[in-house]
Amino acid sequence: MLMLTHETAAHIAGQAYRLLHGDKRNVRRALLRFIAECVDKNFLHQSYCYDQGYNKEQLDALATYAKDVDDAQQAYLLDEVPHLEQVVKRIGTVKDTMFGIVMNSYEFLVNFQLATNEDLRDVLRVIVILGDQLSYYRDTMVFDIAGISDYRYRNLPSSICPDEDLWCIGGSDKRTQGGGVLEWCYDAEDAALLLAEMNRYPDRFQNLSAASFADSSVRIPA
Repeated sequence: MLMLTHETAAHIAGQAYRLLHGDKRNVRRALLRFIAECVDKNFLHQSYCYDQGYNKEQLDALATYAKDVDDAQQAYLLDEVPHLEQVVKRIGTVKDTMFGIVMNSYEFLVNFQLATNEDLRDVLRVIVILGDQLSYYRDTMVFDIAGISDYRYRNLPSSICPDEDLWCIGGSDKRTQGGGVLEWCYDAEDAALLLAEMNRYPDRFQNLSAASFADSSVRIPA
């Protein structure tokens, strides 16, 4: 499924903006190519999450935030897209707790191959606005506003202490799709405390364990 995410939104919106304000001659092929890379079967999805690393409380908070953004961005769309109702239809905020999806969805009403260049530029204007709005989003900001706790990485380097004292937390993070060493720890006590904290988020972390860096056989199971 093609979608705008907060990691890609600023880049995609920037590309669309440059196409809008660049040379207007002989750009139809470039417009169609760009739209094909962003739009999924005439649908554009402004995604706030698409994974299983969020619990129900977090998904509810993200869905509330996404709807508020969607309501607010209608004014920008009306101002910037001359023939908005002929170009795109607002579907609304979609939430799927099974797959961890929260997104604002839009359906383009134009046939891209038959559309005029100005219609295609209206499509780009929609992409710019939705991308700009999404680029400001961070899930931690939403959770803070909603009073929801979530684990935040310390992001300490492996050089925090001598190798003989160094411990690490290993496992997988469903939110980031990362795996392997998730955190570096100062010693066994630090590792035990951090492991207990990460175990508070079973919807997010899997297969956690703590081990000595110098001797991986010395471990603290989850």
